[in-house]
Amino acid sequence: MFEDYSLILYYLIIGLVFAAFIDYTRDSIESKWPSLLRDEEPFDAWQRFFMVVLWPLCLIVFLSAFCKTYFKK
Repeated sequence: MFEDYSLILYYLIIGLVFAAFIDYTRDSIESKWPSLLRDEEPFDAWQRFFMVVLWPLCLIVFLSAFCKTYFKK
């Protein structure tokens, strides 16, 4: 019975770590290049909640955007 709850707990902990990583990345980009995120608003509680719950989808979106930008030809 507790194994089921531990899997959910692990899923949520990974989501929290992922959301913290995205927040940290956004803050560091904003401090280095303020004009890049000038029109963007900071994440609100609902966006962070969805990042924690839907982190696998968010990770796919983040990695695809990162690869497109990093390996731009």
